Amino acid sequence: MNCLDTFISYHGGTIHAYTELEFTVIVIEISSNRIVETLDILIHSLIDPLVSFETIYDQIQIIDDESTIAQFDDHYRASRLLAYLAKENHPIRNFSWGNKKSLKEFITNNNSSIILKQFIKDRYCVPE
Repeated sequence: MNCLDTFISYHGGTIHAYTELEFTVIVIEISSNRIVETLDILIHSLIDPLVSFETIYDQIQIIDDESTIAQFDDHYRASRLLAYLAKENHPIRNFSWGNKKSLKEFITNNNSSIILKQFIKDRYCVPE
C-alpha cells in the first residue's frame, strides 16, 4: 500500500487501517476530486499487491509497536482471555497477534511474499 499512502499524502489526505478478527477497516480522508483515483489505487493494491521485503519489514515494525502498546489494553486482554477459554478447535484460539519475533520467524521460514499475496486474495473481496 505504499503507492496508496504516497498518493494520499501527496494530495493532503490521510489513511488509517485496522484489522479485527473478521474484518479490516480502511479510513481514507482525501479531497473529493481525488476519490476516484484513490479508490482505483486501493482496489488494484488488493487485486495485485506489490509485496516487497522493505514493505513487509516496515509493517512488521508497525505491528510490533502496536503489539507492545496493546498488551496493556483491556480489549486486547479480553480477546486473549476469550481465545484461551475457547474450545480446542475453535477459530478464535488461533494466534491473532504478531510481533517482531513471530513475524520475522515466519518470513525467514517461508516464501512470505507468495503467502501474503495468497492471503490477501483469499481474505479480501474485491469487486470485479
